[in-house]
Amino acid sequence: MFQRDMGGNGMIPGIIIGIIVGAIFDNIGLGVALGIILGLLYDINIKAKKKDKAADGETGSPDDPA
Repeated sequence: MFQRDMGGNGMIPGIIIGIIVGAIFDNIGLGVALGIILGLLYDINIKAKKKDKAADGETGSPDDPA
């Protein structure tokens, strides 16, 4: 429930990418921070798209209330 409310879909791949980038640049903390930021941006983007669909009268997923 918490993850769905937060829209945490972008966070996991973002953190994984961040760890890889961090390993390349020998700075894991920087990489994870970058991954979290990318994940948040991705999540904000998805929410914006869902809002656009909702404005058009479409819902993003079948379990959303109409």
